[in-house]
Amino acid sequence: FPPGWNKRVIPRENQSAGKKSNDTYYYSPIQGYKFRSRPEVRQFLEMLARRMGDEVGAFEEFRREKSKKRSDRKPPLSSLLQSSTTAMEVDGNTGERKRRSNSFEDDTQSESD
Repeated sequence: FPPGWNKRVIPRENQSAGKKSNDTYYYSPIQGYKFRSRPEVRQFLEMLARRMGDEVGAFEEFRREKSKKRSDRKPPLSSLLQSSTTAMEVDGNTGERKRRSNSFEDDTQSESD
């Protein structure tokens, strides 16, 4: 790491007697921005070099990129609403169990009928 960076190792709480683990955090030298891993620090340092040492601008870019990556992993809401799941239903008269398909579309269609 370049000069001025701080590394803190913090023991985790509520660990069982045999297992003890730590969380390691890295702090930038000027603004004290917190990073959870060496790859995050490396990415920030690349952005810092592009921004000619501007920690604030580099951190804003870092957060945007991190947020973008996080949103890329989430499925779109529309796919969640259209996905169907299979549930079991018990017939009130016979007590027989049968499969029933549930989906958001099914629910909206039955409400409009």
